[in-house]
Amino acid sequence: AAAAAAAAAAAADGSLALLARRPWQLLDQLMCLGLSPDRYTCSTIVKGMHLTGCSSSEVDRAMALLRHVGVEGLQASPIGARAGSGGVAVGAGSSIGGSSTSSSAESNARLLEVIFNTLLDACVGIRDLDRMAKVFEMMDEFGVGVSAVTFGTLIKAFCQAGQLDNCHEVWQRMFGMGIAPTVVTFGCYIDACVRGGNMAAAEEVFFSMADRGIRPNGIIYASMIRGYAHTRQPACALRLYRAMKNEKMDATTATFNALLNVLAVQLSDAATLQGVIDDMHEAQVPPDVLTYSILIKASCNAGNLKSALALWEQLCRHGLGPDETSLNTLLLACSKADRVKDAEHVFESMRALGVQPTNVTASIMVKMYGKAKLLDKAAGVSLCMEREYGRRPNLYVYTCLIQACVQNKQVRRSWHIFNEMLRAGIRPDAITYGTMIHGCVYANKLDLAMALVRHALMLPTPAEAAMKRGSGPLLLEEIEVRKPIQLQAEVVRALHGALRRKHHSALAAELATAVGLKDEAKTLD
Repeated sequence: AAAAAAAAAAAADGSLALLARRPWQLLDQLMCLGLSPDRYTCSTIVKGMHLTGCSSSEVDRAMALLRHVGVEGLQASPIGARAGSGGVAVGAGSSIGGSSTSSSAESNARLLEVIFNTLLDACVGIRDLDRMAKVFEMMDEFGVGVSAVTFGTLIKAFCQAGQLDNCHEVWQRMFGMGIAPTVVTFGCYIDACVRGGNMAAAEEVFFSMADRGIRPNGIIYASMIRGYAHTRQPACALRLYRAMKNEKMDATTATFNALLNVLAVQLSDAATLQGVIDDMHEAQVPPDVLTYSILIKASCNAGNLKSALALWEQLCRHGLGPDETSLNTLLLACSKADRVKDAEHVFESMRALGVQPTNVTASIMVKMYGKAKLLDKAAGVSLCMEREYGRRPNLYVYTCLIQACVQNKQVRRSWHIFNEMLRAGIRPDAITYGTMIHGCVYANKLDLAMALVRHALMLPTPAEAAMKRGSGPLLLEEIEVRKPIQLQAEVVRALHGALRRKHHSALAAELATAVGLKDEAKTLD
């Protein structure tokens, strides 16, 4: 299904690219016939660029076309475009009843502004600030007036580039020119402030809208709620949502998701959360993957595994591919509750949806099986990942497998997995070394435990230990440690205590010296 969707998307992109090239091809044909493009040609070309997308080179070509038509050509009406009574053509400078000239001039000005604003928006779409600046300069050169739409487009562009200071400057410049912002301009600037992390500025602008008699729309409310969610202000987000609801504004899925997320994470009020969910159902706003992810995590955090599993079933019935976070959160909850069968069902349904498990997911499953004394199933997860998805185990999966072996008193099997990891070129970390050392202590293989300590700390092997085959069954020579790895204190204590109990005083002294505990050797008995 995923492959089919990708193929369909690629085909759509190809069709769109062909569609985008078609106007330019027709323009070339028009000029080959000796016909001259006019302002309506320019308008059509530029609108097409905005709708289907464009490249920087096409912006250059559009600007060249505008220069070719020229200021006079952009302001003149096409011949025969208008006719008075009796079929007499009326040119741009004609006057009927004394009002045609002014009306035509206003129409020309509006069309020019639309052409240039649309071209500016096309530059925003491809995130090309340099060409946007050139278009803006060309507007001044052609005497095209700027409006709130122009300033909104500039703010949007600087917001995308992460240049909040420039957004503030454009906003102030607009007021300096005596241009009143529209609700769209307000929306662009508030969104820029929110994305730039300046909620104080966003709030100031939002509450100033009432002074100008402009009512916020749903997009502005959504931006503010998203900002409060990002800055972890659930009370403010909830208050604004209720104001939005009182204004009869329709909330989108994205708005509900932002609110649900901040309420679930910060407020921990089940009744309030359920109230928003009920509003979402009542408004017939369809939940998406993110909605389910938020609610699954909230249910797991509240210890309501039954609800989380029910939400998972709904997600699967809708054919929605789960996100990794919600999947792993649910698997962890199942593992903690010893619900192995439920975890297996979640894992298999995820695979049935065509979602590839990651190594994080695999490590959770391996840990769970190890805890449940199902060692063969733990090893099977790793084999499944490699055989079916071509994904080799990483350090964390290997470490979880080693831990599972030690938990199940299969220490020798842990050595084989450790060797496999070394042969794969994966360097152990402190947790891996610690797990291996704990296993050796349990199996009373203290010489082997010390070989691991020396390898981790990059210490030389004493002659006596070297005569005993050094690292024994472990292939420590397969990989080189680049810098000493600090072992965990509890691992050192456990090993030191075992060495003292078994009267390995020389090894105990070597360990205490290696980790800098000579003065504390007695306390580690």
